[in-house]
Amino acid sequence: MNFMEFNAQSPVEKKTELHQQYIDIQLLLKGEERILFGMVGIACQCEEFHHDVDYQLCSTIENE
Repeated sequence: MNFMEFNAQSPVEKKTELHQQYIDIQLLLKGEERILFGMVGIACQCEEFHHDVDYQLCSTIENE
C-alpha cells in the first residue's frame, strides 16, 4: 500500500496513469478535484509500460 500527498492538477497538466495488476483508490480529504476514469483500451499516446511497478502513463483518453 502506498500513501501519497499531492496538489491537484488540471487534466492538461497531468497524464493518465494505467495499471494492469492493481487499482488506485483515491481519497480526497479536503478541497475538490475531478477524477476521470475509463475502460481498458481507450488510452492513446502511451509511454512504455513499467511492469516492475505496474504503471503506464498516457497523454489521451478517448471519450473522457
